[in-house]
Formats: sequence, C-alpha cells, structure tokens
Amino acid sequence: MSVQERPSRASTRKLKELLHKSENRICADCCAPDPKWASSTIGVFICIKCCGVHRSLGTHISKVLSLTLDDWSEEEMSLWLRWWKLLRQFNL
Repeated sequence: MSVQERPSRASTRKLKELLHKSENRICADCCAPDPKWASSTIGVFICIKCCGVHRSLGTHISKVLSLTLDDWSEEEMSLWLRWWKLLRQFNL
C-alpha cells in the first residue's frame, strides 16, 4: 500500500474514538461485546462470529476489515465513516 493510500492519522484516530463510544462497544449484528472487526462498506463494528457471516456475503456487499490487523486505505476509511454517520442520523 502506498503512503498516499494509507488513512491519515486523524482518520485512524477517529475510528478508534468511535469504537470507544458506548453504542459501538457491541457487535452491530448480534450485540456481542468488544467487536474487533468492521464492515467498511456498511459502516458497522462486528464481532469475529459475525465477521465470518459478512465475509460469506462477498466483498461486493460487506467488505470486512480488522480494526487491529488490517491496514485500511483512505477510501475504505472514508466509506466506513460516511456509512457510520448516515446510520447514526437515522438512529440505526
């Protein structure tokens, strides 16, 4: 991944801040505590169990990334944040 494709430190920091919000401390699908994964195409935090389900859907529906193991591109980070903000507007 080139330097320009990597997310900015501000974006990475924002993602970590969002993870610490009370509504994000549980899996968006099954409510399991302490999610370590996210769907960059849907804008939600998910647990390891639901991560497998999302991966089986295909990346065209849900692209799953680890919050700690994967290097998120700037595009993935931007897409995730846009979806996350949209979902919050509708209280989903």
